[in-house]
Amino acid sequence: MLKSFFRSEPQRLKWALTLCAFLGYALIFLLFYKDASLAVRTSSVLPVIVAGWYFGLRGGMLSIVFDTLLSAFLLYVTEYSGGSILFFYEEAMLTIDIVSVLTLILIAIAIGWLSDRTRQQKAEIEEAKAEQRHLDELATLHAIAMAITTTTDEHHLIEKITQIIGENLYPSNFGVLMVDEEEGILRLHSTYHIIEDKAITDIPMGEGITGQVARSGQTLRVPDVSLNPHYIMAAPSTRSELCVPIKIGTRVVGVINAESSKLDAFSQADEDLLTTISGQLSTAIDRLRVATEQRQWAEQLERSNTLIRILAQVAARIETASGPDGVMHLMGDELKKLGLNALVALFIPGTQELLIRYTSIESQIIERFERLAGHTMDDFRIFVEKLPAYLNLSQHPHPVFLPAPLEAIAAIMEGFPEAAIERLLEPAGVGEKMLLGHFPLIVQEKVLGFMWLWGGDLRETDMPTMSIFANQVAVALENARLFAEVQRLAVTDELTGLHNRRHFFNLAFAEFYRARRYARALSVLMLDIDHFKRVNDKYGHAAGDIVLQSLGKLCTHLLRDLDIIGRYGGEEFVILLPETDLAAAKQVAQRIRSAISELSIPTTRGEIYVTASIGAAGDNVDELNLLELIEHADEAMYAAKRAGRNCVMVYEN
Repeated sequence: MLKSFFRSEPQRLKWALTLCAFLGYALIFLLFYKDASLAVRTSSVLPVIVAGWYFGLRGGMLSIVFDTLLSAFLLYVTEYSGGSILFFYEEAMLTIDIVSVLTLILIAIAIGWLSDRTRQQKAEIEEAKAEQRHLDELATLHAIAMAITTTTDEHHLIEKITQIIGENLYPSNFGVLMVDEEEGILRLHSTYHIIEDKAITDIPMGEGITGQVARSGQTLRVPDVSLNPHYIMAAPSTRSELCVPIKIGTRVVGVINAESSKLDAFSQADEDLLTTISGQLSTAIDRLRVATEQRQWAEQLERSNTLIRILAQVAARIETASGPDGVMHLMGDELKKLGLNALVALFIPGTQELLIRYTSIESQIIERFERLAGHTMDDFRIFVEKLPAYLNLSQHPHPVFLPAPLEAIAAIMEGFPEAAIERLLEPAGVGEKMLLGHFPLIVQEKVLGFMWLWGGDLRETDMPTMSIFANQVAVALENARLFAEVQRLAVTDELTGLHNRRHFFNLAFAEFYRARRYARALSVLMLDIDHFKRVNDKYGHAAGDIVLQSLGKLCTHLLRDLDIIGRYGGEEFVILLPETDLAAAKQVAQRIRSAISELSIPTTRGEIYVTASIGAAGDNVDELNLLELIEHADEAMYAAKRAGRNCVMVYEN
């Protein structure tokens, strides 16, 4: 009985009301027994009714016994307290008439039966509700299982499960929050059901009830949220909350959260049910994520293979390009077909300056840039020391997608603010959210420069493939440069940069026969540096090389583009002057001689001044061949030396 008394608050209330009924009856008996026996008898029915209603037929009958004993005790107290107990009992029993007792019994039976019947019906109703809820739970679990087996997308899976649970179990505030590990927050899924129109922000990990569950991985059932200091009020009507983690292994990926406007609305059964649902959901999410990763991996593998195949074709084509410029233009054209833009900047030999050698940006955009910059793209320089740290080769020698593309472009295009760059290059697909690939072009530890790639179809997963392609581009550029260098050396004197003797004759013969065919004037100059051996002996051969280089540059500057100059041998230079008669050739020779005599050549051993002797021949291409003309110019040059050097002599028969 004591256990029943202390079992719950409703039970305590029933016993308290019954006790009050008996105490009330006792009080009325003591006050009105003498003058109002009918009132006293009537009041004795009160505890019987209360006990019968609250505790059923058995309680009503027990209350009659207690009522009779209480009445006898009260009679003893009021009438017979001076006599013996036996006498009191006999008199009391005579006083309590049989009719009253029978009346009380009938009342107790009626009230008790009615109470038992009501309680039984209520129990049946509760049992029916419990059975219906059990059926709802089974139906819910079945519906969730069906959703899991038929859904191939995590978002739609959560949407379906939220809808199923909201319709069948928790119609008020209910939903799923997913963990964003990068941001360290819980994000409300878009299907989170809130009955109150109130905006809810994302929840930091560890904050609020859901944040605590996400961090600890332990279920939390809160009977009264007002008593929980961590509760974040999202809906003012919420009184209780149940939050269950969604875990894949030991990692929490989200939480299931249910709220109610009733205090202590969630039971252990609710907790067990949501735990079961959480297990189903976590298994499904894990399966979908694995499937998604496999699908993405397969798609990326297919994309990478396609990209590798295409880029391999591009690489094969650029290998056949005749020079670095050809490599870059061919590469840019092929990348355009893939929706990719490119910009290549190469180091100026011997400097830490980069020159933009190629860009696939449209010409009208380049023209706008050049107008704003005040110079052409060919004159634009990128200074390595002014580049930010993440573009520094010593710190970041590997390809990377730049985190702030506009900032990087602003650093490369010095003097242009980010806003102007974005506005200027927007038609070329340049923007803050684009992917900008930064690829150093390195061949055998030799840094050629950089290549930047961007485009709408570029993905971060393309980095390995694009890195390989960038290496192929670097190799192709270096091979093209070496090939061009070999080609140049085959026709060029390595020291002076002029045509070598063999290439000079190839060009000169073609020009000579053209002049003969069309009866055009043609002259030849032979130039020799005076006392060049003294220069080598006094200043050294390195200084002598500088003298030869300086005179070669000077002559090239003084001659026309159609004139042909070559190094004939040692300190001798030969010059072919198309469309030039002998008189004009003599003037050209005098201009060259005068400029040489006035030229100051700086060297590490001091400034050097030299003179030159020049011989001229021509005007008789119909009578002589090219070799004879050159021989005549050579004879005239020796005549100039015999005449005292630093002069011009014309060959005369």
